[in-house]
Amino acid sequence: MTNKEERNILETITFYSGILILIILLSYLGFRIFQNDSNPPELLVSLTKDPNSAGNKYKVEIENMGQKTAEAAKISFELYYKGKVAGKAELEIDFVPQRSKEIGFIVFPGQQFPGDSVVINSISYIQP
Repeated sequence: MTNKEERNILETITFYSGILILIILLSYLGFRIFQNDSNPPELLVSLTKDPNSAGNKYKVEIENMGQKTAEAAKISFELYYKGKVAGKAELEIDFVPQRSKEIGFIVFPGQQFPGDSVVINSISYIQP
């Protein structure tokens, strides 16, 4: 006579559920490792005027939609007033990780009058 230990139904369900979750997790991680991550950083910049400040202060949101991190992102801005360049500013952010958003602020010093528009002059970054 053999002494066979029977599992209860809850133990069996828990065991097989754990195995299934482990297989799914390992499959997903394996897929991510071998996935082609050659897409470069894709930086999207949006500007909004800061309503709580006098002068020309703008909130800048930089979103990286790409698959790689952008390092030393430098963005140049020009403030226009009546069709002429009234001021220049530059924003530099050390890291913009993949699929993330960074926030910064720019101020055009000495400009007491509101500008007509702000133009993004250039965007540069280093791809590690």
